[in-house]
Amino acid sequence: MPAQDYNPFAKREEFGRSNLIAYKVLTIATWLLVVIVGAYYTFNAPSDCKHKHRCHSIWDQNDYRPTPFALNSVVTSMYWVIVLILQAHYIKYLYESDTSYKTSAANVGSHFIFVGKIKIKTCTKG
Repeated sequence: MPAQDYNPFAKREEFGRSNLIAYKVLTIATWLLVVIVGAYYTFNAPSDCKHKHRCHSIWDQNDYRPTPFALNSVVTSMYWVIVLILQAHYIKYLYESDTSYKTSAANVGSHFIFVGKIKIKTCTKG
C-alpha cells in the first residue's frame, strides 16, 4: 500500500463511502466535543481540582491575574463563536449531493479531526 494512503492530509480525487462516513462521524463528534466542553467550562469551574484556589471557569481564570496581555473576553468569545459557526458551515458540505463539494470538504476534513496510527512499544526480555 503506498505511503499516500496512510497520509490523512493527502489530497485525493475521490473518496469511498466508508471514508466519507468516517469523516462525517468524526468531524461532527470532534466539533460537538469542542462546543460542549467549551460551553461547560465557560460557565462552570472544574470540580476536580487539586488546588482549590486555582479552580476557575475559563474567563475567571483569565481575570485571576490581570496583566496587559490578558485576553479581552468579548473579542475572544466573538472570535470562537464565528469560528465554530464557520466550521458548522463546513460540516454542511460533507452532506451535499454534489460530489465536487463533498470531495473538497473531505480533503479539508483531516485538518479538523485527528486520525493517525498509534505506536505501541512492547518490552521483551532478552
